[in-house]
Amino acid sequence: MKKFFFGLFFLAGALSSFSQSLFHPSYGVEEGLAQSTVFSIVQDNKGRIWAGTVGGGISIFDGKFFTNLTTDDGLEGNIIYSLFKDSEGDIWIGTDKGLS
Repeated sequence: MKKFFFGLFFLAGALSSFSQSLFHPSYGVEEGLAQSTVFSIVQDNKGRIWAGTVGGGISIFDGKFFTNLTTDDGLEGNIIYSLFKDSEGDIWIGTDKGLS
């Protein structure tokens, strides 16, 4: 039984060390995100990441650059509460002013 527990602790330690050595990029306003607080995230069929922000509208990340959409671009509101991709691949956006 002692060997079993030792093996679990050894495995947990090895996995912990491995996961800490991986690089995890982070993106913020400096990199192009419209606003620093994000309520909802969804990935579209093209692999882009859509981030619904609190006051900055939508930030769409293609892996290199952000494109930001606001009420000036046709969104109902700039506070994004939810994002949903339907079975057709369309993105539905729940804002403080209604559905886009």
